Amino acid sequence: MPTQILEHSTPKPTSRQGQRALLAAIALCSLISITERASTAPDTADSAAGAFGVLCELIKLARSEGPQKDTVTDLSDFAETKALLNISLAAPHALPALKDDKESGGNVKTAEEPLKTQCGSTALEGCKLAKARLTREGKGQLPRTLWTGGADPAIKSAINETLNAMGTTITELTQQLKQTETNDAKAQLQAALGTEPTATATLAIQGASTNRKTTCGKPSDGTAGTGAGKTLAADMICLCGSEAGGDANNKACKLQTATGTIQYDSAVADVQTEWKKLADQCPEAKYKEPVTPQLIMKGLAAFDALRAKQHGDNGKLTNLLGHLNSAGSDGCDGKTGGNGGNCVYYGHDPISKKPKQPEWYDKLVAAAAKLDAADKARHRSAALEQKLRSLNSTLTALIQLTALPSGQQKDQAKAPTATSATNPTATGSSTNCPKLKNNKEGCEADSNCIWKGGESKTGTCEVNTTKVAEQAKQAGTGEGATSGADPNCGQYTDPEKCTKAPGKPKEGKKSVFG
Repeated sequence: MPTQILEHSTPKPTSRQGQRALLAAIALCSLISITERASTAPDTADSAAGAFGVLCELIKLARSEGPQKDTVTDLSDFAETKALLNISLAAPHALPALKDDKESGGNVKTAEEPLKTQCGSTALEGCKLAKARLTREGKGQLPRTLWTGGADPAIKSAINETLNAMGTTITELTQQLKQTETNDAKAQLQAALGTEPTATATLAIQGASTNRKTTCGKPSDGTAGTGAGKTLAADMICLCGSEAGGDANNKACKLQTATGTIQYDSAVADVQTEWKKLADQCPEAKYKEPVTPQLIMKGLAAFDALRAKQHGDNGKLTNLLGHLNSAGSDGCDGKTGGNGGNCVYYGHDPISKKPKQPEWYDKLVAAAAKLDAADKARHRSAALEQKLRSLNSTLTALIQLTALPSGQQKDQAKAPTATSATNPTATGSSTNCPKLKNNKEGCEADSNCIWKGGESKTGTCEVNTTKVAEQAKQAGTGEGATSGADPNCGQYTDPEKCTKAPGKPKEGKKSVFG
């Protein structure tokens, strides 16, 4: 038998790449109220450039990759092991037939006994897993006692309990691993963005109509832009895009490269080329690390604070990004003079008067929630994986006990279960002692070993010869052994010990073995 039922199945650390999300439902909603508190920072000609920077941060987040789905590469091995041992306990006579089954494609032929009974109906999938384990070289090793059903009933019961716990853990772990999938979050991020700023994609300003101020908003009369808030890309174009006749707006956003002419009155015209020019001028194209819920909420908090600024002569115009001149009666027309400006206006609810949320805002919040759920699932799956590997260690120790002579199985069953559960490499066998080098805790947990490293965590682990000799004596081997031996046979090699052996001498003898 190998040291472990599954090779290389020592517990992994529960920590994973990325931060544990602290996002809660109240946190997702609380930032909305920020827009109701007017910022004391005044609107200046640099406001458009500041808004460009805030949108860039959100755009980079929306373009970033989410964490990859977690996997446990040997999870199928655990399932196969469980299935094989279940059959070895319930119907060991079926194991040879299962091992010799010639059905291809991972299937099991159930036309004849014993597989007809043992692998019929709902048991078929378990038989397929067990067969895969049996027929893979080096994987189907079991002690003869399990092949023949000769294991002690108490040990078999302990194995069965451990297998049941493994089955439950495998099911829970499989479910949690599925929940680490972040495709839904990525879809929300992409929808918030609009489209990737690449040369091959296309982008139209959703809701664009009539002219720029209609599309981007008229704050002075409370009319939100028909295209405002649809996507981050569209808002960036409203804030810093150009029309025919000049590039003053590009100066307002402090851009190095002016865009070409953009048709703000068309909801079908392709503005992808100009969108790419704007996005390419954001500092760094995208975050190098996977996006996290915390980064999204941080970006939205900056956006909320910025759109709460007071604009216009009377300071009553809020929920817009960018700069607005004077009273702002010309709306977000993209001009640095007059009564317009470089801006995008989201409007207010006509009844509650609360600021409206951009559609992309809600998509980013949804993405943050999904990423948070995936992150929590990652931590739960890590804990479950740790539990599964510990159960495997316990199972390994129990299986090794079945290889002992039947009289020793009960006596040895008490220690190894707890030992293996906490230290997977400690299996109660003195042959494992050298393997516990630099493992102080594991060495000290194995009664057959002696730690030679003092208080240090590094050192050697040697066989406890006294303990092993005592076990050999109990097992009926070696000098002084009593188990299974005739008390009146010459079992001592030392004459002095022989004459002093306890017991009643035979008639006419001076000592027991004299």
